[in-house]
Amino acid sequence: MPASTPATANDSSESTLGLVPPDGAVILFDGSNFDAWKPFSWQWINPNDDQKEIQWKLVDGEAMQIAFEFNGARRKQFLCTKEKFRDYRLHLEFQLPDDGGNGNSGIFFGPLYELQILDSSRKTTAGLGDCGAIYQLRVPDANAGLGPGEWQTVDLEYQAAEIGRNGFMTEKGAARVTVRLNGELIHDDVRLSLRRNKYAAFPEEPASPIVLQEHGSPVKFRNIWLVRNSTSKETRTDSMKSADSVEPLSDKVINIKNFGAVGDGVAMETKAIQDAIDACHAGGGGVVRVPAGDFQIGTIELKSNVRLSLDHGANLLGSTNKADYRTEGIDEPREGGPHCLIYANGADNVAIEGLGVIDGRGTPEHFPRNRSGGRNQGLRPRLLRMVNCDGLTFSGVTWKRPAFWGLHLIDCKNIHFNAVTVRFRNNNFNNDGLDLDGCEDVLIENCDIDSGDDAICLKSSKNPCRNIVVRGCKVSSNTAALKFGTSSRGGFVDVEVTNCYFYNSPMGAIKLQLVDGGRLENVSLSRIVMNNVGCPIFIRLGDRGKTFIRGDAGKPPVGTLRNIRISDVTAEVTIEDREEATRAAYKNITAEDSTEITDREKSKAGPIMITGIPGHYVENVRLENVKISFPGHGSTEDAKREVPEDIDRYPEQFFFGVLPSWGAYLRHAKNIEFVNVELETRAADARKEIHLEDVEGFIQRGE
Repeated sequence: MPASTPATANDSSESTLGLVPPDGAVILFDGSNFDAWKPFSWQWINPNDDQKEIQWKLVDGEAMQIAFEFNGARRKQFLCTKEKFRDYRLHLEFQLPDDGGNGNSGIFFGPLYELQILDSSRKTTAGLGDCGAIYQLRVPDANAGLGPGEWQTVDLEYQAAEIGRNGFMTEKGAARVTVRLNGELIHDDVRLSLRRNKYAAFPEEPASPIVLQEHGSPVKFRNIWLVRNSTSKETRTDSMKSADSVEPLSDKVINIKNFGAVGDGVAMETKAIQDAIDACHAGGGGVVRVPAGDFQIGTIELKSNVRLSLDHGANLLGSTNKADYRTEGIDEPREGGPHCLIYANGADNVAIEGLGVIDGRGTPEHFPRNRSGGRNQGLRPRLLRMVNCDGLTFSGVTWKRPAFWGLHLIDCKNIHFNAVTVRFRNNNFNNDGLDLDGCEDVLIENCDIDSGDDAICLKSSKNPCRNIVVRGCKVSSNTAALKFGTSSRGGFVDVEVTNCYFYNSPMGAIKLQLVDGGRLENVSLSRIVMNNVGCPIFIRLGDRGKTFIRGDAGKPPVGTLRNIRISDVTAEVTIEDREEATRAAYKNITAEDSTEITDREKSKAGPIMITGIPGHYVENVRLENVKISFPGHGSTEDAKREVPEDIDRYPEQFFFGVLPSWGAYLRHAKNIEFVNVELETRAADARKEIHLEDVEGFIQRGE
């Protein structure tokens, strides 16, 4: 410990350097040994997991640091506590090396979170890659880091999450953290998302070890201890059970044929299936079985504790008679009409599962779009709409041919999509795949989606979408593979998309849009492969200011869009195939007969575009390990183009026209980082690679 008079655990001064652990504290390191620690390494660093000895050493009689040379080999390794902890107050002191390195270390707390330790002392503002930032999640409120060679303190108070039925934290039981760096408050009771990033090492459980990372230069650590909070949940039962311990549904199985269903594709089966659902619900829940056959239905309503299970060969067929889509007892949505094939409102613990097909048969022949005055008219049912539901599971079923949007969830929580197949392409107008409006705690995984309009679409007509994870999905769309907006009144917070394949998306692949107020922040996209797509990344902050609640005439203020990380992405941007475009027969498109590439075609295969509006900036966007191939073909005239602001226009990148750069167009933005970003063209292009306009703090560098 330092020679200066140490502080005590109750000291009210700002400095906690040399803070003495109170009685009852768990001593993790006092300078004498590593008894509280064990070796640990992530598989992506050491796939053989052969580091059996601690490769750290004691230094200066009080501290520890990694020994990079171990048995003649240079190794990277972490230290992990032998014990797991839940709610606690952690004290730790560290010193950055004075050899010119930036530190590049971190403290992992909880199952997923890393507090970064770096040299940011020369910066005036802090970003996602600086000292005190929570990796991929949150910028510190202040740049409180000191320089190399100075001992610094971290005082961190962590409250673990309560885990809900789908393995995610609950809204009221979110993990929270308060952090002081060198006595200065940098994170004040911050709500943390329970979402897995690519470096996460532990299961999504309340209790987890503490890990010290050393990843590039010899940072020293000393005086490490923690106090379990008196309010710790470790000694009580969670108020929310884990996914494995949820009270199971009744094992009762009700066959719809016992209620008069025929399955010949001719009879109307709405009443038989609804009677089966009602009986199942009234009996405490269970499985409503749909055996093989063709069952034609109008609107049915699912209820709490009912699992609709489709056998292989079972087909639920939407009626082609508009009169079969009732509106009595169905709420009026904030967007579009009330008609839908499958409906639920206020239901809990509902599942749609199996190997069957739900086919809306919503073709233009039966459900035409009548457009008048710039608005869609006519009755076109959604395939599914669920409102204010909690605990939804969608598994295995194939969904086909809605007349309007596909699967629309509004203000729902604890949602799991797994191995769902969507086939909506070239069927009818507005055939979105998954529309999640104001939903929380969502996991979408292993899905195969081919949609006519936006494939995975987060909306926010009132409440924010938050805690969304998408992983392991194959996604294709005529319009966008992944889209936030355009409805964006509440915003989008804490979203992760990882290990996905986006393809055949000629109007663009990734669109992050905030144009109706709200906030879009803390978004991580990683391990994305994109082939045969239009504009690869479009990030837009605008001021359309649309409201979606009847009677709300006030225009919302401009929102905030910040803290976006996009990493490990490869993409091939292509000019849309003209013959392929005509396959959307309902649009009555004729193939372009020009021998030249048109401006519209070039604008739909445009560069990365990140743009705010005057006075309102997109902030803190980091692209890392990104490689994109563009088609080229830009002319000298294209290089001189003036780009309109279109402040309040519907946000679509190609609406801006051909842009004066082929690789990236950045405007009204702050703190944009391109790290190891490779942009190339396959044909000659007279435009410049990157256009910057009203951009502050742009950084471009290799690894």
